[in-house]
Amino acid sequence: MSREQRATLSQMLHGAERNGYADTLLALAERIKIMPVSNEANGLEDAVVHLRYFAANCEWWITEKHAQGVPQAQGWVTLNGAGIARADRGYVRIAEIVANGAALCGELDLHWVPKKVSEITRGKP
Repeated sequence: MSREQRATLSQMLHGAERNGYADTLLALAERIKIMPVSNEANGLEDAVVHLRYFAANCEWWITEKHAQGVPQAQGWVTLNGAGIARADRGYVRIAEIVANGAALCGELDLHWVPKKVSEITRGKP
């Protein structure tokens, strides 16, 4: 998660809604913990997208984490609002997603609900 998003969450964890944010972050940590490691879901046409990052009109859908955590991940990426139906699949570096400056840095979607790729692409051009 980006430095900016971490700073905001830190403030929120000290605010009136701290319990809700704490629960969200604990659920996210558990989701990351049980995600498949790179190549465990490789080749699955209908892999589960566990995490979603977004910035401006770009999106990253993460299906697998790197064996030592989440610095590199497997998934799909679209730039310029192309949508997942036109996404490129491959490895992405999470650090690069979140480190491209405040205006362009990718934010982790805290409200993302894991779903299969087919659920995301259904009805998309």
